[in-house]
Amino acid sequence: MRVDCDVHVAAPQRDALAPYLPSHWEEYLRVLMNYRQPPGVNWTYPVWPAMFAGPDDAPTISDLQRDVLAGVDVAILHCYYGLESLNHPYLAPALARAVNSWLADEWLERDTRLRGSAVVAPQFPDAAVEEIERIGADGRFVEIMLPAWATAGYGTQRFWPILSAAARHGLVVGITYGGLTATPPTPVNWMGSFFEDYGVATLPFASQLASIVYSGVLSEYPDLKLTVSESGWTWLPAFMWRMDAEWRAFQREIPWVAQPPSEYVRRHFRFTTQPTDMPPTAKEFRQVIDQLGSPELLLHASDYPHRYGAGVVELLDVLSDEAAERVLGGCAADWYALDGRATGVPAVE
Repeated sequence: MRVDCDVHVAAPQRDALAPYLPSHWEEYLRVLMNYRQPPGVNWTYPVWPAMFAGPDDAPTISDLQRDVLAGVDVAILHCYYGLESLNHPYLAPALARAVNSWLADEWLERDTRLRGSAVVAPQFPDAAVEEIERIGADGRFVEIMLPAWATAGYGTQRFWPILSAAARHGLVVGITYGGLTATPPTPVNWMGSFFEDYGVATLPFASQLASIVYSGVLSEYPDLKLTVSESGWTWLPAFMWRMDAEWRAFQREIPWVAQPPSEYVRRHFRFTTQPTDMPPTAKEFRQVIDQLGSPELLLHASDYPHRYGAGVVELLDVLSDEAAERVLGGCAADWYALDGRATGVPAVE
């Protein structure tokens, strides 16, 4: 089985969501706010406007079938919507429900090879859990999506109900690039340009990794699985070494972390292959993979329609044939239980 674990679809505009929203919220967005764009999507992905002239130019189901599904058996769709930017405790969950229902009807229903990553509003954990309970009944959803930039680490206990609900329903928690909160994405506040933010984009991911591992949530919910998307992964070995060293020195502060943090990472986390920040030689590339511990931590992803270099091709070149096949699909099939999830269910309502 070949699997693409990160395929983007453009966020739906207001009119597309209207059938999935209660009438009062549809009127609120249309009349009172003149709301059209999803909150902040073009800011989070500023390269998209250059790729698409407008909403009508965004990839269609036919584009995905030609460009992605021609080469894989399963594609996991991400529809980032910036819901973490909304403070309204009822509007944000209503939009999450609408986006997920739209994704099910307009994409998952139209091709059996598609699976979904559901959006939630993590700032309202009770509502997020309610949405996880709803979409958890639809086997075509295999993941929930949380942005890396957040008001706090996801190991913070107020987020535990979200993580618990995902684990209970066999859903992977996907931590992806982006996030629209008042929190800067670096320890030195906001950077001066998008490309500066992008250059240091591993920092929020590393912070989330540390928060989740050190918090004890992985011991509390041993079935919890997390996929880190669009972070790169060659930074990971050195970070795991540091986590292990600090744990050996200060374990008395976190006695609930009973094993080296790297062991929790290898058991509970997977990382998508794009972007691949490659060292300059194949020999060094193999060393990074050896330091990672196993290529089983890597899940093939195109990050369609974003464009990168030949990192995945060069990664596959330095792997054995068996390991390459695992990265291309076997790892993801196991991680997301793609062979075992029932998909013959009605679209979520």
